[in-house]
Amino acid sequence: MSNILFVSCYSVDINNSASIELVYYMNLLASNKKVKIHLLTLDFPSNSIYYDSELSKFVNKDVVVHRVNGSFILNKMLPKKKISENETHKKSKRLIWIKNKIVIVDPYTSWINNACKYFKKYLSDINFDIIIGMHEPPSSLICAYKIKKIVKKYNKNVRLVSYFSDPYCNEISRRNRGIIPKIFNKIIENKIVNNSDRFLFVTENNMEYYREEYGLMPKSMEIIHRGFDKKLYADSKKNYPVEFEFDKINILYAGDIVKGVRNVNEFVKALKLIQKSSLGVFESLNVNFVGSINDVDQKELVNKSIIRLKSRVSYIEIINMIVNADILLVFGNKEFSQIPAKIYDYMGSNAIILVILEDYDDPLYKLSNKVDGVYCCLNKCEDITKIMVNILKNFNRGIEFNRDEFNSSMVLSRLSKFLNI
Repeated sequence: MSNILFVSCYSVDINNSASIELVYYMNLLASNKKVKIHLLTLDFPSNSIYYDSELSKFVNKDVVVHRVNGSFILNKMLPKKKISENETHKKSKRLIWIKNKIVIVDPYTSWINNACKYFKKYLSDINFDIIIGMHEPPSSLICAYKIKKIVKKYNKNVRLVSYFSDPYCNEISRRNRGIIPKIFNKIIENKIVNNSDRFLFVTENNMEYYREEYGLMPKSMEIIHRGFDKKLYADSKKNYPVEFEFDKINILYAGDIVKGVRNVNEFVKALKLIQKSSLGVFESLNVNFVGSINDVDQKELVNKSIIRLKSRVSYIEIINMIVNADILLVFGNKEFSQIPAKIYDYMGSNAIILVILEDYDDPLYKLSNKVDGVYCCLNKCEDITKIMVNILKNFNRGIEFNRDEFNSSMVLSRLSKFLNI
């Protein structure tokens, strides 16, 4: 039997794309009865805005989860559930400033030492064959590489697989940091790469960046994407969301709108244009956005439109909405170093998917443009209006889409081959 240790600060108790991704890959590998999966993760405080006790219920019962407490400083830095809108906004701005200007790696750095101590005390007697460090946040990768050094003392054959969902130092949020954090992060990235045996990436752009930057061998790298759980989606189809209306075309965007990364302004303008030019089509729409918006201007624009805005909901609630939606929206990221993870959740639905891109060079376009039932356009009012009107005028709920290339069995086969298990 092979023993695999996942290391991730983002735990199975929070609702974000990285945690959902983590649960997916652990469950996928745990379906192989010749593999035993362990997870070393943060014991996330229940008063965090990200906390979602429902997500952990989806973890395979054979996966062993080890939750390790964070530090006092970390618990203070994690955003809490709101007391008032104004107070939350002030705290969020302060936390973002601290994260960008003061914290050198990320807020979870102080967890690493606790995690390594826990590993030495409780897990050092397990002969781990593979350690998988998840990129989000980077402290997960640092912790994984430190644990590899511990394991290496008694198992020289242990392999470290570093999963980069987006570039570490070249990530958009890190480019505006001071010179000292930049130098420090580059040193850390060097250590992680030099101590890793294999690398998993989400996009070809990211893989090429690391290949050129560090001279990585092609056989040590692989591009992987997650799929969807057919049973979960079939069960969720039965629970029709209260936000939807049977006699309308239900449009859903599931995800956060982050300032400088995603822009919904052109979509809102397109809705107004459709209202003026095709009132009948416009009145058939029920548009829902689920997620947080940290851009005040974009949030105000959305609030003034017909869009119903709802903050974070549990994972199972969002899956219920995804599988029952008629049209799903995904907005490409500016500078597109990362593919929005919700696209993989969308692939399990039978909804039309509208991908709104900043540029056709976005790897999201390459991933989705030939998939059944997916439409792509640029993030321009005229382009969005044209494709939306075309979709809506020809809308038919009875059409079935084939997206089998995203089912879990194909992803498992590829991942198992790369890990040699």
